[in-house]
Amino acid sequence: MTPTAAGSTLGQLSRQEIRRYAGHRLFWFGSALTLVIAGLGAAGQSDARGRTALDGLGPAFTLGVLGIVIMASLVRDSDRAAAAAGTVVVPERTRTLALAAAVVVPLAVALIWFAAAAYGYLAYERSPDSTFDATPDAFVLAVLFSQGVVAAVGGPVLGLVVGRWFGRRWAAPIVAVVAVLLTVVLNGDQAWNAGWREVWIWTHFHGPFGLPGADDPMRWTVLPGSVFWYVGYQLALCALGVLIAVLHDRESERAGPARVAVGLAVLAVVLSGLAISGGEPATLPNPIPSPDAGG
Repeated sequence: MTPTAAGSTLGQLSRQEIRRYAGHRLFWFGSALTLVIAGLGAAGQSDARGRTALDGLGPAFTLGVLGIVIMASLVRDSDRAAAAAGTVVVPERTRTLALAAAVVVPLAVALIWFAAAAYGYLAYERSPDSTFDATPDAFVLAVLFSQGVVAAVGGPVLGLVVGRWFGRRWAAPIVAVVAVLLTVVLNGDQAWNAGWREVWIWTHFHGPFGLPGADDPMRWTVLPGSVFWYVGYQLALCALGVLIAVLHDRESERAGPARVAVGLAVLAVVLSGLAISGGEPATLPNPIPSPDAGG
């Protein structure tokens, strides 16, 4: 297959996989929930102080976690279609890259949510008891981008890896559940891992975590680390995930992608280290008591 023909085939397959992702019923379910969250944020319907600044948890689940299952199912469908065609005309690598291109679908919905969440935060929730001098607007918006937008891409990429290397139907749901459970443990709201939580794929950087030793369980707190380097780390992991999925194809040349994958792995380690060592050096509580503080 000539490079021109390969490029043309990749473009055609990418458009096909984009349509298939956009037509998946689980994607429509997740998108509907995401847009409800976006609408509430943009309308200022925030009963809990600081809620919009933490709304990334919504698309992380509705687009990210569900995206693991959606993408893995698309991989299986792609493999079945290739097997039914008999003689393999399109290499697995090309089909994998076409599937990777389908992440633009959840990305588009996540960007709509991000615009609404950013507006909701800037318009309604820049109060001193929920965000203070240690959390400039760029910091809060970067956290929203990390937790919502990048997660909406990272989930389907993880599903692509799972679908390629563990083709069983049950593999993706198990990975999704394990990812959620590990995130609950490693999201940084516990003292034992607050200093190195950036090694995980999703984490908090601020929130109403309370003030130790005081009767103020909802005091806003900034956790150590740099969210800006962390976003770079997450994106490096996404690119690495695509290459790991590509490397499953044993019929195509693997040395080049393998070298790039090693380079990306090194870059991810460096970015994770910068995320851990940058930003705030220690947990920083808001000097202003929260409205929930005891007398």
